[in-house]
Amino acid sequence: MQINSFLICAFFLLFAFNSQSNELDTIIEIDNPKFSEKGLTKNAYEIKAEKGLKSSDEIKLLKVEGKFKTKDDIWIFMNAEIGIFNQISNNIKLEKNINFYTDANEIISSEFATYDIESGIIELTNNVSFKNNEIEILMMDKE
Repeated sequence: MQINSFLICAFFLLFAFNSQSNELDTIIEIDNPKFSEKGLTKNAYEIKAEKGLKSSDEIKLLKVEGKFKTKDDIWIFMNAEIGIFNQISNNIKLEKNINFYTDANEIISSEFATYDIESGIIELTNNVSFKNNEIEILMMDKE
């Protein structure tokens, strides 16, 4: 019986310590964070935000802007309300009012997007639309 009460006590202390350490995770506020890559062998990009909130392995970005260079040397510009930069997976998830656009008046919008920094691939999901001077294409998700 003493062993069981010891295990229960040890489990409780471990749980309490773990809960307390999660509460102590510090959130660091960063003004005007900026991520970029301008090397010859990598995909050129620049992403910046008004504010960043760093906790553990992620940085939450607020009012995000960016630009990405294609293999054909065309710049694609981007803005979104929220971005989550994950340092481990090296990607940025975008949310709310996401727009990608070019100087040729081409606009692609969606509710969510993910930019994989290593591969340079941008994946758009939920209510994706494309618009230029001649056509508008809507791909709405059914609920």
